[in-house]
Amino acid sequence: MYCVQEMCRGTQLEATPQQITSSGVDDDLAIAGVLSPRPKVVGEIVSYNGSSLTALSGVQAPETGPQSESPEREHGLKGNLGIFALVCTVLAFNAPLGTIAGVMPVAIGLGNGAGAPIFYLVGAAIMSLMAIGFIKMSRYIKNSGGFYSFVTAGLGREMGLGTAFLATSGYIVQTLGSMIFGGVALNGLVSGVLKGPHIPWWLYALASVLVIGVLGYFRLDVSAKVLTFLLGAEILFVLAYDAVIVFHGGATGLDVSSSLSISTIFSGSFGVALLIGVMGLGGFEATVVFREEVRNPERTVAISTYLFIAIVGIMYGLTCWVMVQAAGSRSAQAFYAADPAGNLLATVRTYLGTVSYDLINVLLNTSILAASLALHNISARYVYNLGRDRILPQFFGAAHVRHDSPYRASVLVSLLVGGGVLLAVALRVDENFFFAQLLGAFGYAFMIMLLITTAAVAVFLTRLKAPETNLWHRLIAPGLAFIGVGAVLVLATMNLDVLFTAPKSTTYVIVAVMYSTVVLGVVVALILKRVRPETYARIGRQ
Repeated sequence: MYCVQEMCRGTQLEATPQQITSSGVDDDLAIAGVLSPRPKVVGEIVSYNGSSLTALSGVQAPETGPQSESPEREHGLKGNLGIFALVCTVLAFNAPLGTIAGVMPVAIGLGNGAGAPIFYLVGAAIMSLMAIGFIKMSRYIKNSGGFYSFVTAGLGREMGLGTAFLATSGYIVQTLGSMIFGGVALNGLVSGVLKGPHIPWWLYALASVLVIGVLGYFRLDVSAKVLTFLLGAEILFVLAYDAVIVFHGGATGLDVSSSLSISTIFSGSFGVALLIGVMGLGGFEATVVFREEVRNPERTVAISTYLFIAIVGIMYGLTCWVMVQAAGSRSAQAFYAADPAGNLLATVRTYLGTVSYDLINVLLNTSILAASLALHNISARYVYNLGRDRILPQFFGAAHVRHDSPYRASVLVSLLVGGGVLLAVALRVDENFFFAQLLGAFGYAFMIMLLITTAAVAVFLTRLKAPETNLWHRLIAPGLAFIGVGAVLVLATMNLDVLFTAPKSTTYVIVAVMYSTVVLGVVVALILKRVRPETYARIGRQ
């Protein structure tokens, strides 16, 4: 039996699981604390087989209403994104051209050579397994909290806040790294390729912070249009690169068998290739982060997530194989190990000509800009959610009445990132070294978040046992994904020198800070439970 205790009215209702799921009472029952409650109902506890599915721990949710909320705080995020726009937004976060030019040659050169392409398909398979339960769970998580809300619903408020701390800091750090990378790349384009004036990289970075901050202030639809345009140019170039090299037959003729050979796949440092392959699928979480700003969320989020995984997995796997053909299957590993990014650009000049070489330099900059914008938007929404829950000042949990955007959170992210750029300049750190550590830190943090979230999905669905799920959705697929992500995290820990270029002592400190961030969130939640129970009850957008 489901036992629904309505705290406001002190009444008790009973219904069978079938009645609850088939009678259209999603708005009446706060299953696991994540479905929208009725107006005037403060908080509800739902139990199944005597086991609570919430993490309320007896804490009564605070009363909220028009009398206690300003119009801005009552006003939530809104948007009109469809499947195409959402997929483009998530793909932009992934920075396809930047990944192909900057990371993929490393997978070939420092990984397993001609066997590298298969691991992008393996990465897609792992993410697909995770998406199965992730999408099922998203039907019950009707907010934009992302990993924060999912982990809270599955593993409780303490782990939820720990994950939120890691995700928020991780995305802001990645945004900073992307801005610095963009400043360095734009400086190289203007002063090198275009023979223009030499302007310090940090001025370009601050200009990018300003432009992206303005776009982030407005409704998500505005950013989506910019991202769609920039992404379209990237994809067209990648398709042209692939087509031309396949047409010419590569350096020594097309060779499929070597990339599928077991001996080749498990040669060299194949763990590095697997790590890079899985990390290349990062970003699919954004489909649920933007849930409140899309049309028909359940359908749009589900289709967009699977489309993203399919597009990225196939495109990256194919392009990686084409890059191997461009250098020749037998010599590809040595070729890209010598100068990963430089030799990839050399293949562009060889097969597509000088004009295309100049064009890819321009498109690399737009790719970084698009990724920075997507990262900024995700960061702002994490800050917004923490503001709504009053973990951060409630001031940041406001949506713009006209633009339906998390405008205050967006401004805060811009100030933090801009301050980070200025701090890097003041400390006179090497910008190339600095952004490499920031990007590596986010890659490792993302693996931690994936592992925690995969466990949360399995626990949530197993407890819920909703009629539309079965053992495959609840346990088998999430379990296989957990094993896959866990293996990748172990490989990442064993190959920290691939993620970071810093000395080992510095690398260990960075990794320790990431795990400590999760612990800090857990500790803060425990403190809130004792001293501010009304705030504790809100954790995870409950």
